[in-house]
Amino acid sequence: IEKLLIQSLGYVVLYSHIVEKPKVITSRVSFGENLPYDKRKEVTEKCWAAFASAKSWKLAPGSVSTLTALRFLGLKVCILSNADARMHQVLREMDLLKFIDGVFLADEIGYRKPQAAAFQSVARALNISISQLAHVGDSPDEDGAAARDAGALGIIVGGRHAPENCLRAEKIDEIPYIVRAVLTEGKKKGR
Repeated sequence: IEKLLIQSLGYVVLYSHIVEKPKVITSRVSFGENLPYDKRKEVTEKCWAAFASAKSWKLAPGSVSTLTALRFLGLKVCILSNADARMHQVLREMDLLKFIDGVFLADEIGYRKPQAAAFQSVARALNISISQLAHVGDSPDEDGAAARDAGALGIIVGGRHAPENCLRAEKIDEIPYIVRAVLTEGKKKGR
C-alpha cells in the first residue's frame, strides 16, 4: 500500500505546523484605527512582498525531526496549501524541499481547502486512493473535517478538539507516532 502524508502549510492568517505565522500582517487582517488610510496600500504591498521571503516565516519547533521521521517510516510527504506560488520560494529559502515529495498550491491546482476536490486532486496526481491519504493541519474545519469528508484521514495539531472521526496531536512532533499507530492498525486489519 502506498502511504502518503500531506502536511498543511498555513498562509497569512492561518497557522502552520511546519512554518509558523509570518511576522507581518496582510490586508486580510484589520490594520486598526492607528494606520492612516493613505498608508494602507503601501503597507499591504510591503506585507504582500514580505510573505514571499523566508525571512518573514519561522520554522515551527520539531518540524525537521517530524519530516525526517515521516520519511523514515517510508511515507511520502507533501504540502497542500491555500497559499499562492510565492510559497515555492519560501520553501526553497527554508531548505525544506529536500523533505517534501510534492507541493500542491491552491492557485496551481485550482481548488482550495476545504473543497474536497483539493484533497482529491492531490490523490489523483500521486496516483493513490483518497483513502490512502492523511492530511495534517491546525484547522478542525479546513484540515480535519474537510479531509475526512473527502475520504482522507484528518489529523489536527493543537487546538482543543478534533472533529469526529479525525485524530488530534498536541504538538507536531507527535505526528510520526500517530501515523505509525494508524499504519500498524491498518496492517492488523489487512489494509
